[in-house]
Amino acid sequence: MAIEATVYSVLSGAAGLTALVPANRIKPPGDYQALARPYIVYRPITLRPMHTHDAPAVELLLQYPNFQVSIIADNYPSARAVATAVKAAIQGDDNGNHDGVQFFLRNETPLDYDTDRKIIEIAQDYEVFV
Repeated sequence: MAIEATVYSVLSGAAGLTALVPANRIKPPGDYQALARPYIVYRPITLRPMHTHDAPAVELLLQYPNFQVSIIADNYPSARAVATAVKAAIQGDDNGNHDGVQFFLRNETPLDYDTDRKIIEIAQDYEVFV
């Protein structure tokens, strides 16, 4: 399964998150200026394939040192609530492990209010191993 499909599955399957952001507003990159807020955009920023030694053969491990989940909302309290729900969904019941895909939160940055689009964004950066 592609990393984007895995992330969508994790986020859209979390009831606490979809109570705040319907699954149809959890998207890969695109032009969403007309989309109702809040919404989430997720994307891999970098990919680093690594070969590891694993019993009879050399296995390929895909590492995404920077995978970003952006929360876009009308105001900071709304963005903060969604960001907290995203972290809870990704952390899950198994410390960020979802069927062998491991997520580590590396950074969370509230960006400046966009006065042109009238939005606030919180960007979460994850390191992901597949």
